[in-house]
Amino acid sequence: MSAYYGALSRFLINRDSTVLSLVGHGIQEESPNVTHRTCCNPFSQPKPLMQDSAVSEYTAAVTVCALAAKLQDDQSDETGGRQLAARLLGSSIGRARDRAVAVLNSTGFPTQRVMDALERQDEIESGQPNVIEAAAPTAMAYGSIFHHLGVITGNAQVELAKFGQALGNLIYWRDAIDDQESDVQSGKFNLLQYTPVGELTQAASVS
Repeated sequence: MSAYYGALSRFLINRDSTVLSLVGHGIQEESPNVTHRTCCNPFSQPKPLMQDSAVSEYTAAVTVCALAAKLQDDQSDETGGRQLAARLLGSSIGRARDRAVAVLNSTGFPTQRVMDALERQDEIESGQPNVIEAAAPTAMAYGSIFHHLGVITGNAQVELAKFGQALGNLIYWRDAIDDQESDVQSGKFNLLQYTPVGELTQAASVS
C-alpha cells in the first residue's frame, strides 16, 4: 500500500484486504518472498512481511477502489458534514483511484461491470428486495474479486467465486444488523425495516 499509494494508505488495510491477501498468497504455486521489518517503530520486534507480488499489488488496488466506491456511495446517501467530507476525501484520492483502476484493468479484472453492479444498489433497495436480492451487488463484487485471484495466481478455481459471493452476502447482512439503529435515525434503507432478523440469520447459515 505504502509503495503504490503513499504511507497514509496503510490505514486502509482491514479484514477484507487481509483475507484477500492471505487467500491469494495461499493459492499461488510459489511461496511468497518474505522479509522481516519493524514497520514504523524501529525498536519493535521485527515481523515477517510479504514482499511485493502480483497478489499484493492486486489487493492494494482493490482496497483503494473499495474506498473510492464507499465515498461515492456516501456522497449520495449522507447529508451535511458527512457528505462534504466524503466529497472532499473522494477528490483527494482521485489520482490513487485512477492508478488502482488502471492496475485492475491491466489484469483483465471486470472493473466496469463490478462498478455498474454496485451503482444499482439504490435502485434494488427502492423495491423492497428480499435478502438475496438486496445483497446481490455486494455478493457479485466479492465473487468477482476473489475469482480474479485465480487469474492473478494462475490457479483458477470455481470455489473462489462461491467463497467471495458467500462472504459478500454475509457482509451485507451483518451491516444491516449493525447499522439498523443508525439507519432508522437517518432515514436510510435497511433490510430489517421489513425483514425479520431471523430471516437474515437463516440465509446466513445456508450461505
